[in-house]
Amino acid sequence: VELSDTHMVTVDWGVVPDASDAVTFAATEGALTDSGSFETSYSYATGGIFTVTVTIDDQQGGTATQTTTVVVGGVGVVNGTLFVIGSDGKDKVDIKLRRNDINVKGRFDQQGAKDRFNFNFAPESINDIYIVLCGENDSAHVHQGIQANAFIDGGDGADNLKGGDGADLII
Repeated sequence: VELSDTHMVTVDWGVVPDASDAVTFAATEGALTDSGSFETSYSYATGGIFTVTVTIDDQQGGTATQTTTVVVGGVGVVNGTLFVIGSDGKDKVDIKLRRNDINVKGRFDQQGAKDRFNFNFAPESINDIYIVLCGENDSAHVHQGIQANAFIDGGDGADNLKGGDGADLII
């Protein structure tokens, strides 16, 4: 990629599978430094783990592509995986069948911010469950009747972690 040219930069934020949620903008000589850096930002609406892909095109046949992983705290479904990404505080997560939905309820940082959440998802939208709760003494319970496979990582602390009816991995 020739740095003295005007470049087209495409950033795919990894939010919408098999669709374009990418943003493309022109980066002129002043916007790209000798190290090839640029600035842009995005605010994710839900928690999850996303693969961000950046492609730079000098419009003369030179391109470069790089990917990175972004971890966003909170609750959300990304590509069929239910993500619950906790805090460094004491977190509590409870996942169970409620009527015809999978209910995800709890609190992040129970001793500090006490961020409460309560979400309902259609069971057919969830293939896997991925829970990462970081530090402190956390609690995560995936109840019986939940068939999705769960990966549950309580992080540091004396955690209380329970899986559901799927093939679960608890660490």
